[in-house]
Amino acid sequence: MPSKASNLLTRLMEGTREFASVPDLVSRLRRRYKDQGDPVEALLLFVSSNQQTWLIATSGGLYCVIDRHDQPDPKVVWRIPKEDLVDGNRIKLSVDAFEDPDSNRTGIVVIDGQAARKFTAGLFVRKTIVESIRDMLGKMYVR
Repeated sequence: MPSKASNLLTRLMEGTREFASVPDLVSRLRRRYKDQGDPVEALLLFVSSNQQTWLIATSGGLYCVIDRHDQPDPKVVWRIPKEDLVDGNRIKLSVDAFEDPDSNRTGIVVIDGQAARKFTAGLFVRKTIVESIRDMLGKMYVR
């Protein structure tokens, strides 16, 4: 198994980079969207050797972030403001999950009408992806 140092050297030679850490992703969101405050919740949706997709909930809203090794920076693909996520103590976000017809290792999730995203099925063994997203939002926004 290659060491972390050899993986880093390979990525540097290929012109790619390591995945960003959750604190780094949050820091980038805060700078770009002026989104301050704690706490923060993060949920890894999809992972492959080349890409990670995260849902990150902050005091300002929910972000879907794709981090690809071959891109210079992680990319926010959408943002839903907090006021569109909750109504009092009720989560009003719609979340639907479907089987991926191309693979039994991934599924498809649609969050509040945003573009469909793949998720890694193995990340959601104890709870479904829908339960995991709702639990994350409940922890973040419902008191």
